[in-house]
Amino acid sequence: MQAEAVYHITANNKVLRRSYSELADRARGLAFYLKKHGLKRVGILCPNTPAFLESIFGIAAAGAINVGKTSHWKGDHYHYLPYELRSLISLKYSRELSSQKG
Repeated sequence: MQAEAVYHITANNKVLRRSYSELADRARGLAFYLKKHGLKRVGILCPNTPAFLESIFGIAAAGAINVGKTSHWKGDHYHYLPYELRSLISLKYSRELSSQKG
């Protein structure tokens, strides 16, 4: 049995567990995607979920920069980003975020 890296209760009260190797595999997958598409600055827009953790490690593994943002931003807030960042930011959306809108 592999050591557990992630224990998360989802928005629909299901338990999500991931081992360290599963977490690393998912982060490497994201890193591959970011490198393939030449993304150097990546913003993460999702609540505190396993996807957020995977994104942090995946962005670092790709040699990219994590551009800090918050899930509380609304559409007009992006208008105030510097133009050069707007074209470089890739948003990671979590399905759980849709249940937190309101």
